[in-house]
Amino acid sequence: MGQPENAEALWRELAESWSEEAGLNSSECAQQLASLGLNLLQQGKQAKAEPTLRECLTIREKKLPDDWLLFDTKSMLGGALVGQKKFQEAEPLVVEGYSGMKARAAQIPPAAQPRLADAIRRLVDLYTAWGKPDKTAKWRKESESLQSSNDEGNNPPETEGPMKCLPRILPDPVLCPPSRHEVADFARGEHFGRPRAGVAFGGEFVPARRDQCPFCGRRRGWGRRGRG
Repeated sequence: MGQPENAEALWRELAESWSEEAGLNSSECAQQLASLGLNLLQQGKQAKAEPTLRECLTIREKKLPDDWLLFDTKSMLGGALVGQKKFQEAEPLVVEGYSGMKARAAQIPPAAQPRLADAIRRLVDLYTAWGKPDKTAKWRKESESLQSSNDEGNNPPETEGPMKCLPRILPDPVLCPPSRHEVADFARGEHFGRPRAGVAFGGEFVPARRDQCPFCGRRRGWGRRGRG
């Protein structure tokens, strides 16, 4: 288990820093807002997560209108509302979030596949808390079917070498934008041949400084100015 409370302040700094460098309405800023929103949900701070996730959703509706990340954001926002017992407002978000992610499952990278299970769990949570047993049973059955499918080995095989660490240390399992982060370097092992700055809390990597990539510790802007 990670310790998300230790990362909250740093995720806030990262979101602010990206908004200054890439712009408040940038995809990069939205990624950090999503990570902060997820962190707050993990802490049970649904009321604080709501405005952060709404801001992220506004950006992604413009920048990523047909991407699985948009629907993941809808699901997370719906989850924040479920936690505040705003069931009617939450319902379309969690329903659209899961259905949109399911329809775009091929877009979801292997490290982020658990997000689909999180999305269906929010549907179960919604209807359980709302007192709608028929719908709870429906979505619990689909959740069990998804879990069974995963257990039967429908997930991609476990990655060997440096990439094997990806799901374990990535706080928000979405890769940094390609202009900031060269995925090929992971396969060559460049990130894993030297110590990374920062601290890993039970698998949740927390950057030591706000201009670091929260995945590998590389300084922001590496792609433009050379290695940091």
